[in-house]
Amino acid sequence: MMWRGLFVSAVAVFGILLFMGANSEGGDKDKKDKGEKKEPLSIKAIMKEAMGGKLCAKVAGGKADEAEKKRLIELFTDLATHTPPAGDEKEFKARTKALLDAAKADDGKALKKAADCKSCHDNYKKK
Repeated sequence: MMWRGLFVSAVAVFGILLFMGANSEGGDKDKKDKGEKKEPLSIKAIMKEAMGGKLCAKVAGGKADEAEKKRLIELFTDLATHTPPAGDEKEFKARTKALLDAAKADDGKALKKAADCKSCHDNYKKK
């Protein structure tokens, strides 16, 4: 009986130490604080949040708060780091720059023009 209690106590202490170590070791916040660059989101994840989630339309329509505007800029910054799955890379970079510049300038009209989903999908999405 005594061994069972000792074993359970040891496992509990080990679990607590693992939990404490996991909280103090890593995470995106620590990487940001140390100046390390985070991995950019995938194109699919960016499109899902920015376009599918209507964030871009909200910002372009002037209905977004500052946090939403900042998030859209982060998403388009990540998008600009990618190469397109298909199509001309130089044109893709120009389009992503136009999206990013419009988002940074908080220019709804330019953002609506740059956010031409069909044209981008026709030219750069793998078929």
